Amino acid sequence: MSAVTVLKPGLFTTVQDMGRSGWRASGVAAGGAMDTYALRVANLLVGNAADSACLELTLTGATLRVERDLLVAVTGAYMAPEADGAEVPMWRPVWMAAGTTLSLGRTRAGCRAYVAAAGGFVVAPVLGSRSADVRAGFGGGFARPLAAGDTLLIGEAEGAEGRDSHARAAAPHGDGSRQARDAAAWAAAWAAALAQRAAE
Repeated sequence: MSAVTVLKPGLFTTVQDMGRSGWRASGVAAGGAMDTYALRVANLLVGNAADSACLELTLTGATLRVERDLLVAVTGAYMAPEADGAEVPMWRPVWMAAGTTLSLGRTRAGCRAYVAAAGGFVVAPVLGSRSADVRAGFGGGFARPLAAGDTLLIGEAEGAEGRDSHARAAAPHGDGSRQARDAAAWAAAWAAALAQRAAE
């Protein structure tokens, strides 16, 4: 499994999925991502199931170090994402080499951004969900917002064919070479436009 290390956690960064349904009668909130649309699109961009676990960043982004080569996507609120100081386009898959630092700043539009990684963030499910419920004190792997020094495991992307096609999409160089950060030539522009319209 590959891993991501949290260098700076931002204001309030947690692991979230679509939440845990069916437990309200027991006093457990459904929780989950606040912007389920952005979470689903982020996952689909990297070839995950739409309800895979992502990072949810609120108002101020985090700084993360990619420990192994990884395909990621950033959606939701615009937090000026950068990889080793170079701009990272949102709403499209981006391949990052091991050792790359992904930084997200303060939001410029919207409240929450989502970071998906091919294979999904791997934390133990609680009551059928990987989402952190900070008030209840469980889920999300840490039962709290992420902190500097936390390490997050990434699952294996499903299917060799899917991995290869996404890798090719995010490696546009004709000679097969790669830079430290390569973005796919295509993007979910329709998703970005709809999200912007909803926020207006």
